[in-house]
Amino acid sequence: MCYSFFVYYLKNSVYQNIKYKRLQTQTFYAILHKKEKNMNRILPYLKNQKLRLLFELIIKIIGTLMDLAIPYVLTYIIDDVFPLITENNYKQMLGRIIFLGILMILFSIIGVSFNIIANQSASYVTKNVTRGLRYDLFKKVQLLSNTQIDELTMPSIISRLSSDTYNVHQMVGMMQRIGVRAPIL
Repeated sequence: MCYSFFVYYLKNSVYQNIKYKRLQTQTFYAILHKKEKNMNRILPYLKNQKLRLLFELIIKIIGTLMDLAIPYVLTYIIDDVFPLITENNYKQMLGRIIFLGILMILFSIIGVSFNIIANQSASYVTKNVTRGLRYDLFKKVQLLSNTQIDELTMPSIISRLSSDTYNVHQMVGMMQRIGVRAPIL
């Protein structure tokens, strides 16, 4: 009796587990498909910031190229300038090394400055996108009926208005800061 109950329980639990895994997989694919649609909902908020995004992209590219130029100048000094130093041209080569060192400092100052400007611009764009998104979400919440609010529950609505928009804020910010810089590096 106990053995048959155990076999019955095991079969049902395995069946339920398979069914649950299948449901999880279907839910996962549904979420992935839904996220693609949801990303398209953020694009109109980004389209309002086209010029600022273009400005930020150009500034970020210049800043990143300046950061990448420093190791190339250092490599040139080590590989091409140092081997040519002799007693006869020591002063001439020392002048060239000082010039290239000043050039490296200039590249680093330009790179840091441009990256700061690009990050400030990214913060401005992200703030405006999040502000527009929160405003539209708040307008939609105001149009909900009392029964819809009761179904969704007030804590869920508050969570959507705060934490979900914060996650969108973080995603847009990282997309602008790291998503532009990483492919260039």
